[in-house]
Amino acid sequence: MEFEINARPDRLHPRLLTYFERLHTAYGDAPTQYVIVLERSKGRLPGTYQSGGMKLDYNVIHLWDADPGPLLADPNLSPLAVLASLARNESPLVRVTNVLDRIEAIADSELRRQLIADTETYGRLVLDRPTMKQLLRRYPIMPIYVEEHPLYQDGLEQGRIEGREEGRQTGREEGRQEAVRMLTRILQQQLPDLGAVDIERVNSLDRQRLELLSELAFDVPSVDALRAWFDQNP
Repeated sequence: MEFEINARPDRLHPRLLTYFERLHTAYGDAPTQYVIVLERSKGRLPGTYQSGGMKLDYNVIHLWDADPGPLLADPNLSPLAVLASLARNESPLVRVTNVLDRIEAIADSELRRQLIADTETYGRLVLDRPTMKQLLRRYPIMPIYVEEHPLYQDGLEQGRIEGREEGRQTGREEGRQEAVRMLTRILQQQLPDLGAVDIERVNSLDRQRLELLSELAFDVPSVDALRAWFDQNP
């Protein structure tokens, strides 16, 4: 069984074909494949891909039609609930807040950190940037907005107290590294062929380019496209 995430339903990601070939070669049987479509749209994936004489059938989950109940019940899936079907009179802001409140109750701090980061990523598909940024101030992790990251703020405050620029620089760099870790994890999920050199290039990005790439992370179709983006944004 293989799951693939598509940001939009207007095109099928070619990774689906690559994974089919790899899994069929490795195990000698056709895998069951699911494509999860994130962004709400009038268009829908048909569940069948045809090219010449080749035909590939796959299952489609348009997340905006999905019942949020099972997603909310499983902490590991709860970030996806921000994109699931809304109840009558329920707004995206209410749903994202509900998800974050549930995650905040998780005792495992590392899992909580990862899930808040994932919720922030999916939440930006349904909430504008200022709203998401304001909402996340209530929670201990802000993975992409580096200037607002608690590590940055702590370092800045320490710098003020001690009268040194060192605290400011330390907080900024620690916040940037947290953003790098979150963005790298998203890209590794999207691009299994991501290499060490590509990860190093992500690590070298400044705050502005990190935020730019984070906005595009789910739409990068291939490692070659990512490398082209690096070349265009030196």
